Amino acid sequence: MGSTFSTEAIVLFSTDVGEEDRILSFLTRDRGLVRAAASAAGNIRKGKSAPLDLFVRTSLHLYASRKEGKLKRIRTADVIEPFLAIRSDYRTLCAASYMSQTTAHCVQEDDPSPGTYELLLACLRGLEEGTDLFRVLLLFEVRLLGELGLMPELGSCLSCLGEIEKDAVLDSRWGGVIHRQCRGVEGGSYLAAGDLATLRFLSTRDLNHTAKLTVRHGDAKRIFGLVHGFAVHHLGYESKAIKMLKNEK
Repeated sequence: MGSTFSTEAIVLFSTDVGEEDRILSFLTRDRGLVRAAASAAGNIRKGKSAPLDLFVRTSLHLYASRKEGKLKRIRTADVIEPFLAIRSDYRTLCAASYMSQTTAHCVQEDDPSPGTYELLLACLRGLEEGTDLFRVLLLFEVRLLGELGLMPELGSCLSCLGEIEKDAVLDSRWGGVIHRQCRGVEGGSYLAAGDLATLRFLSTRDLNHTAKLTVRHGDAKRIFGLVHGFAVHHLGYESKAIKMLKNEK
């Protein structure tokens, strides 16, 4: 015998098993990453979007066996937010896939991560509403690093400990910023004063207030690239979904 429970979740990715079954990974509000199997998943539908489609915010009712290693089973699923526009545009789909795959890599099963859930939800809403794609990705990258305890030090130089007032170098090896004159060897990424101010804003403000940041598409893409390099270094992981967006002109 086992037990049943309900939770709110975002569909991160799914894998077909046989003709009708699927194994899905979800980010849940209260249980972290959850993997579950769905039988005849295509028949679980309400309205215009299936509740087990990618990126859908859904309400789940699951069965959990007492046997160790046994997958949870989905009993019912209902759509809360479908995010239909995300799946209608290839670039937006790539961005959402990058965020979902990176989240799945970083969040542990049955380990609550409410901050990461709220972050992914806010970013999916941003993509759905047509917010500049790289502004959304930049916010996601910065705040996810913060949730994981990997946010780079942005206040003072990690070499001389002096305050950084203007430009600096973001160096993955140091774990944050250093003065340009303190860099002993080549490496790291140059951050102008405005770039540093943008990162400080995104990392310290309430998530609901970060939408007030106005940054041009080109600047958002460039800064994202710098932070993304830092993230890849420390996570040891890079989703394939981001490569198309990074290489576009």
